[in-house]
Amino acid sequence: MIGIYGANYKIAILMSIFIQAFRYAAEPYFFQQNKEADSRKNYVRVMNYFVIFCGFIFLFVMLYINIFKHFLRSAEYWQGLSIVPLIMLANIFLGIYVNLSMWYKLSGQTLFGAWFSLVGTAVTIGFNYYFIPKWGYMASAWATILAYFSMMVVSYIFGQKYFPIPYNIKKIAFFIILAWLLYYISHLLPFDNPALLFLINTLLFFPYFYAVYLFDKPIRDFIQKLMMKYGIRR
Repeated sequence: MIGIYGANYKIAILMSIFIQAFRYAAEPYFFQQNKEADSRKNYVRVMNYFVIFCGFIFLFVMLYINIFKHFLRSAEYWQGLSIVPLIMLANIFLGIYVNLSMWYKLSGQTLFGAWFSLVGTAVTIGFNYYFIPKWGYMASAWATILAYFSMMVVSYIFGQKYFPIPYNIKKIAFFIILAWLLYYISHLLPFDNPALLFLINTLLFFPYFYAVYLFDKPIRDFIQKLMMKYGIRR
């Protein structure tokens, strides 16, 4: 079971790499921006773009999972592919937590970080203890989601109390839910033809692209400028 879990966990490595890169780049940026008058608006923009890009990565991996699964050493590991969307979603929650965690660093209250980590650890240990005997490696995937989600929520609650930043929660939730729904539609497709699946899954990207264009004004303005530059009319 551990081998199956570990092998499929690696498929989510693309999301993990992005979050690690973001973590290293974001902290210096946040500290630099903290000196600016509109710093908190910039933090909101960073969060929005982070979630949108995570949605793209999630869809890229999950809509083409039938391609990515061939990177596993053996077809025997394919039975564990069901953990991949859960681990991907868990990593999105971790990335959001990384964004949110800047508040206690910027305000010099880093002790909160230790407490939030303890919350995640307690959830992980407790959930695994009770549910691994029943669910096997699926319990570990759900424990990862719940741990990162718990850390994200408590960080947001305390952050709004001590260092309020007006994050657009509805927008964040919308893009996460939309990405999950598009993946779920793909998951339900009753086709076995690889070429047809590839085509339909590629088309499933377009609702997400359109939602980004529709609901994010800076991106919409940027696209419209490009269209005008190259003489493309809507």
